[in-house]
Amino acid sequence: MNQARGSKSVDISLRQHNGQDWQRSENITARLRKHLADSDLVLIPFGRLSRIRRLSVTPTSLGPQKYDNFDALIADIDFYFDCELDTIRGQVAAMLRLERYATWFSNLWGKLPYETQMLTTIRQHLDTVVAYDPKLRKLRLRYNCFDTLQLAAMGKESTSPLEEDFGWQKWLDAYPKGIPRLSGECLRGQRKKTF
Repeated sequence: MNQARGSKSVDISLRQHNGQDWQRSENITARLRKHLADSDLVLIPFGRLSRIRRLSVTPTSLGPQKYDNFDALIADIDFYFDCELDTIRGQVAAMLRLERYATWFSNLWGKLPYETQMLTTIRQHLDTVVAYDPKLRKLRLRYNCFDTLQLAAMGKESTSPLEEDFGWQKWLDAYPKGIPRLSGECLRGQRKKTF
């Protein structure tokens, strides 16, 4: 869809399946600033599409919902989950962290480079940043881990990751089980091994 000309709107219909319906729940499982329905969280992948001006969602149990500021909604959800991804346990989370590092500077799979997305959020959605990472400590740790893990994978003879073409396959070869949970201890341990 990113390549399609003149994409102006997307209509999504969430249907009942096997007795399960999309509906608002009073249980808040994520600490998002906004109370969001499950149907809202499903929209995250659509936030990566460009040229979308209007989005309409129709769950079978609710009337249509329109999002006038879809970019702000996606930035809020995306930034929150990005901060949470740093410390989530499990193999899927480790591989998602690997994908994030592999796309830090590249536009793999039609996505904007991670760095560009993050800078855009910081510049255009400051309220989101203030809500989830007000002093950008999580982002600084994420970047320091990225820099250290990339240097470790490249070898001690390399001095600058920016000079290297370090794509998805090289990240996968270096970290086949994904990127471990990010923490100061993890960073210090990796730096001792690398330097």
